[in-house]
Amino acid sequence: MPIIFDRGNAFLNSFVYDVIGIKPDDRILEIGCGTGSLIKEMAEKLENGFIEGIDFSSQMVMIAKRKNRKHIARRAVNITVDHFDDHSFKKNIFTKACSVNTIYFWEKPSIICPFFGDQPFWGRQVERIGVGPSPIPQKRFTVERLCHAIKVVMNDSAMRQNAAALGNRLQKENGISNAVAFITQWMNDK
Repeated sequence: MPIIFDRGNAFLNSFVYDVIGIKPDDRILEIGCGTGSLIKEMAEKLENGFIEGIDFSSQMVMIAKRKNRKHIARRAVNITVDHFDDHSFKKNIFTKACSVNTIYFWEKPSIICPFFGDQPFWGRQVERIGVGPSPIPQKRFTVERLCHAIKVVMNDSAMRQNAAALGNRLQKENGISNAVAFITQWMNDK
């Protein structure tokens, strides 16, 4: 099943890798590191830097650690099972942070700034189900629009409750088993 995650996230991981502009001494946090593919690719560029990966799935962390054992051995990578909101980090330790396909697991409202692919669609879905404000397309992004979206998120208690309920429900799902069952059913229907 990890191969499905790796293939499904390959484009976004590649995009993040290109955008983040890794420097040899960067200290990077990846939230929801999954199978550790992006960490492995980023760690190859580090000389004196460090990457901290965190994911709430022990299965994913086990795979990520195995995939990154060389970088863990040289102390360039650390991967932890935990919830980001519950984990404590030293202040100002990271120079960069990234996250791919984790928005659905957060228990807080999300502000979507779509810039390619199917992101505009998913941004509208986040708004439709009441777990985030209207998306701000990259071409229309301004500080004023972002400030307005932040005010909406901060002041809309129903939105915060919806996001918490959705995040809690998704964390209890067994995504891997559900994906396998869905794919199996789809294949049997063909």
